[in-house]
Amino acid sequence: MLSAKEHLNYELCYIAFLRLFLCYGIEDDNVSILLSLAREYQIDDLTKRCEQFLLSRKPSVRSLILAKEFSLQTLKSKCLDYVNRLL
Repeated sequence: MLSAKEHLNYELCYIAFLRLFLCYGIEDDNVSILLSLAREYQIDDLTKRCEQFLLSRKPSVRSLILAKEFSLQTLKSKCLDYVNRLL
């Protein structure tokens, strides 16, 4: 059970997260933060939206790292296919 202080911190973090997402949407600068927060607060829809955002971009090392870290299988496959075509 969370203490009152921990509960307040949790709520404040969640509000900050919502403000970030609602005000700015998903961008290159905040996608990794949003993925972390989506995992923390178990928001699967946001994880899917972030993956779709990354899939709309050209594959990169950063995308592959994010795919591995956040278990984004479709993105991981796209990145690995891209690397294999380059070889």
